Amino acid sequence: MNILGQDSSLPEDGDRHAGGCPVQVPRLGRFRGRPEAPFWSAEAAVVLGETRREVFLAVRALPRRQREVLVLRFYLELSEAEIAQVMGVSRGTVKSTASRALKVLAAKLQEER
Repeated sequence: MNILGQDSSLPEDGDRHAGGCPVQVPRLGRFRGRPEAPFWSAEAAVVLGETRREVFLAVRALPRRQREVLVLRFYLELSEAEIAQVMGVSRGTVKSTASRALKVLAAKLQEER
């Protein structure tokens, strides 16, 4: 277990940042406090599942630091200050890293469509 209460194993490559806190992607698409939208058809369920898969693969392809910032921010819903503390970097570094990562993700997902 790491300081975030998550399992310390990483499925893809075992990356760890300088602070020694591993980051694991929790169940993709499950945000705290946001219930899943009901599926109105099997087709809608398949489309949503494929979209999640594309996002997951695009996030996995990011450099370690960018991936870590996005996982901490959007999957674990940590604040920029909390992320900076966990990663041992400044808030500005968190902001710029997240911004760059989101631009890369947007471009990658756009080209796949």
